[in-house]
Amino acid sequence: MRLNQDEAGSQAEQLPPDKDAFIVVYCASTTCRNSRWLAQALAGMGHRNVAECEQGKADWIAAGLPVESDLAAA
Repeated sequence: MRLNQDEAGSQAEQLPPDKDAFIVVYCASTTCRNSRWLAQALAGMGHRNVAECEQGKADWIAAGLPVESDLAAA
């Protein structure tokens, strides 16, 4: 799911209801710090198992970790 700072509170119903669910947050680049803010906001909402991928989306993909996209295949 994609969230940004302005949407975090309003889209809370899309988050896993299980407060112990593992949630990873990341930014598109290494210069963005929104993932840190979002991780703190999720913890403030009671989520207990939140991790930040500090090196961003490119690092996540380079590590071979799973990604999802809502873009239609070309």
